[in-house]
Amino acid sequence: MNRVAEALGVPLLVPPLQRRLAKARSDITRVVSRRSALPRHRNDQRHESSNVDLDLYLPMKVALKEVFFCLSRGGILVADDCQPNINYDGALQAFTEFTKDHKLPLRIDLNRLGVAVKA
Repeated sequence: MNRVAEALGVPLLVPPLQRRLAKARSDITRVVSRRSALPRHRNDQRHESSNVDLDLYLPMKVALKEVFFCLSRGGILVADDCQPNINYDGALQAFTEFTKDHKLPLRIDLNRLGVAVKA
């Protein structure tokens, strides 16, 4: 467990991603992985961040809408594989449409992570 996770009392389950973000000098400083299902989030439970890793257009489009709804104000949504010219490039198309529909800036970090912040 690193010092940040230890101070917060949470397990840090994804150190490789944290190292990649630090190497890229990202402003994301801590990543905690928790497995959950979308239907459970539809209640009054809100989340500070969510990662969506679906490579195909239609599943990504649906998931972005559902997950964004579940974020708290200021919450961060990260969509993986948002890069052009890969075998499954539907994620980028879905994320681009999502940001346009929600009047959010199109932000791609590390040349593959779509990032949206809920106002």
